[in-house]
Amino acid sequence: MTAAPNGKTARRVRIRNRSHEQAGSRLSDDLVRCTSSLSVAPPVWRIRETYFRETGPATQICSHVHVLSSHFTYASSHSRDPLRPALSGCTNRSDMSTLALSQTDLIGEMIAGIGAKQARVRLGASKALQNLSCQSPQLLYPHFDFFAALLGHANQVLKWNALTTLANLAPVDSEGKLDSILSSYLSPIAGPNMITAAHAIRGGAIIGSAKPHLAQRIAREILCVEGAVYATAECRNIAIGHALQAFGVLCRVLPNNRAIRAFARRQRGNPRAATAAKARKFLDDIKVL
Repeated sequence: MTAAPNGKTARRVRIRNRSHEQAGSRLSDDLVRCTSSLSVAPPVWRIRETYFRETGPATQICSHVHVLSSHFTYASSHSRDPLRPALSGCTNRSDMSTLALSQTDLIGEMIAGIGAKQARVRLGASKALQNLSCQSPQLLYPHFDFFAALLGHANQVLKWNALTTLANLAPVDSEGKLDSILSSYLSPIAGPNMITAAHAIRGGAIIGSAKPHLAQRIAREILCVEGAVYATAECRNIAIGHALQAFGVLCRVLPNNRAIRAFARRQRGNPRAATAAKARKFLDDIKVL
């Protein structure tokens, strides 16, 4: 007699035999929110993502995200339903970004992936979209509001990637959307999270370079890093180093560099050697301009 399947096996069988309509609403509310900015939702989206971990080899992600009109369901990675062949051939986040350049409907799949329950799917999709924003920002600009909403996300990595993605959209921001959210975008500089502040500082430099009329406003906000409150004084010194690098970009479009030159002179004595070196380099470089 065949032994009865254990609970985990039985659950897999049930999910495998379930149709899309019977899958139920198992995807988090985040997925509902994250797809709300899409103008047209395809009948079914499926996503299979493989990406490289920062510290190791590629990890295959076999989770599927199904979007059935306005009804969102999560299907187990054990589903036997065939995947979209194009996505299943991707081997890393760069592959997904490159593929999306030729098949723009896949952008919706990656956006849906940010709402997946599995962290690896969420972060892989987020990073792929960030890569795409650098290559072809015009493809993601229609979804600007979606990325802007991620600035308030509880997941810090999604927030960091959104900061970079939004900055990359600056060259195609014909509607001035970045202008309207700039205060919110730069608010992390004040603290308390140093990494979030660093992303906002770097992104601010990208935005100011693409939109020179915002450069002075961005520079003023970045200068506030000296008084920012982070976990430690060392965190502030690291953030100041990012600010100096950002000023290296912004100084080319700023009408007046006196404030940032004074900032750099003060940082020549920064207790963090790397930051002090950045200050000296900035002052040397600005003499050449």
